[in-house]
Order: sequence, then structure tokens, then C-alpha cells
Amino acid sequence: MAVALVVFPKLALGLSGFETGVAVMPLVRGVPDDTPEHPRGRIHNTRKLLVTAALIMSGFLITSSFATTILIPHQQFEEGGQASGRALTYLAHRYLGSGFGTAYDLTMIANIFERPEGIKIASFFIAAILATLLVSRVTRATELRVTEVTVDEAAQRFIEETAAKGEIRIIANEPDARDLLEYLKKEHEERMRNQIPADDPVVFLEVTLSDPSEFEAQLQVTGEERHGYRILRLESSAVPNAIAAVLLHVRDLTGKRPHVYFDWTEGSPGAHLLRYLIFGSGEVAPVTREVLRAAEPDLRQRPFVHVA
Repeated sequence: MAVALVVFPKLALGLSGFETGVAVMPLVRGVPDDTPEHPRGRIHNTRKLLVTAALIMSGFLITSSFATTILIPHQQFEEGGQASGRALTYLAHRYLGSGFGTAYDLTMIANIFERPEGIKIASFFIAAILATLLVSRVTRATELRVTEVTVDEAAQRFIEETAAKGEIRIIANEPDARDLLEYLKKEHEERMRNQIPADDPVVFLEVTLSDPSEFEAQLQVTGEERHGYRILRLESSAVPNAIAAVLLHVRDLTGKRPHVYFDWTEGSPGAHLLRYLIFGSGEVAPVTREVLRAAEPDLRQRPFVHVA
């Protein structure tokens, strides 16, 4: 009994109630007619053990949850609060004194070092989740990821009037200062590099990056006239996918295959690809083309992508 009193707290801290129950199953008494092949009595009594352990653990969990909710101010639970991730320790320090609270902490730290299996298992699950998320993100990177595209009255007018004058030429622009100089310089560069006729009108397309953790989104395209230029603006969790969706929507709206113009981004292609997978931006041009290729297999219906 003395040895059990010393060992059991460490065992209970390192194992869940189920594992503790499994560990003591061979010690559960059966009935006289039990056999090694059919230990029905032991199984029946083991079920009692597990039910009792579940009730005790449930009581502890409900009681501790109730106590921490009532006794700890809600702001202390928030990120950076004194009870964030350590509610019981917070109560130990506050109501039982710093000495007991410190001892409570040192029992937890000692258990982590003496029984690191919990940390190892948690680390394994974290690594597995991250790996699964990365594989999912990579395999679905070229999906359209847009459920619906809607345009306001101004944006629709820009698209229809541009289509009525000939080819639909869209310049993808990463919004910066958004002043007159930015648009003048961007238009001049794209016309020179891609031989866009001076008389052909152009429309700018600007995508502002939103929360990259959102995999699918509904796009709301708004039209804006700024410094004499027509601009289509929207927010999305992934820039290339949003551009591809807008191009396909423009094609369906007008019956014409639009042209989109990009600049190559300086830097490592691998780093840009990683930026896209994690943050939704990076080397936009090739990813946009791949999204279009996956979404529209018919080359005769696919929008044009120009990169210079």
C-alpha cells in the first residue's frame, strides 16, 4: 500500500483513466467458473471498473470546469491572461498560497520529464496534422476554390463596355500606393512588354489578400474609377485562384476570352511557391495559369495568360 501511494499519483498523471484501467485489468477478480478462454466474470467486473473510473473522471472534469468558470475572471482566460492554459494552477496560487501553487507547478514539470510519453504523443499528432494539412494544401492548390463570383453595377459596366470595343485586356496589379504614378507606370510597362495597342482599353484587376486559412470563398467584385483608370477590386484568401475565377466569370459574361497580363516576380520560385501554399500569394502568374488549366480543360475556351 505504501508503494502504491507513492507510485500511483505519477501513474495517474501520466496515463489516462482508460489506460490506468487497462493496466489493472489482470488484477480484477472474476467468478469461480471463469476460464482463461472465457473470463466472463472478470470482463463483467472490468466493465464496472471502467464505468466507475469514467464517472469519477467526469465528476472531476465537470467540477473543475465549473470551479474555474466561476472563480476565474473571463479576461484571465484570454491570450496572455494569467489563467490561459493553466486554470488550475492559477487557482492553486490564488486560493491555496504561492507555496502550494509552486509545488503544484513543480509536480507538473517533474511529471513531464519523468513521463515524456504524453509530450511525444502530442508532438506526433501535431506533426501529423501539419503534414496532412500541407499535403491537402499542395494537392488542392490548383483548384478554383471559389463558390460564386458576383460583380456590382460599376464592375459589370466596365466589363461590358470593354468587351464592346474589342479584346478584353486585364492588367493584374498588386495594389500599393494606388496613386496616379503607380497606374501610369504599370500601364506603360504592360503595353510595351506585351505589345498592347495604344487604342485598346485596359482594365486593372486588384486582389487584396484576406484570411489565407479560408480555403473556399465567395468573391464580390467592385468597380472603381481612380485617376482616370477603371479598376476591378476584390478580396480573396488566394490571389491566383481569385484572378482565375474572375477571368472565367468575365468569359461567361461576355462570351469572349479575356487576356490577363502579369509581371514575373523576382526571387526564388521555391520560396514563392511556399508563400502561396501558406499565405495565398507568391508567384501569381504560373499558378493562375495552372488553376485555369485545371478548371477549363478546353484550350479554345480558356482565358489567355501573358507574362513578361
